[in-house]
Amino acid sequence: MDIEIAKIRPFRDHPFKVVDDDKMQDLEESIRINGILSPVLIRPIGNDLYEMVSGHRRMHAAGILGMECVPAIIMTAAAGWLFFCTSFSGGNAVIVI
Repeated sequence: MDIEIAKIRPFRDHPFKVVDDDKMQDLEESIRINGILSPVLIRPIGNDLYEMVSGHRRMHAAGILGMECVPAIIMTAAAGWLFFCTSFSGGNAVIVI
């Protein structure tokens, strides 16, 4: 499902920072050529808004490229589990229990 970037808020306890570096430029180029191959993971927070769980860099790169929407998987989870998911998502593997 595609979700408007404007409706997605950052995960307030996200343990990593999104940096505009060479790797971000590589990601932008990859998305420009191939699109977003792996959906971001979000959860509903009310009022037709969502909180990012995993995929901050992909969403940031999509915004830089002028994309209005990103492919997303909507999940429901408690905040403690969201921290667990984001802590392990940096290696491109999201673990959800």
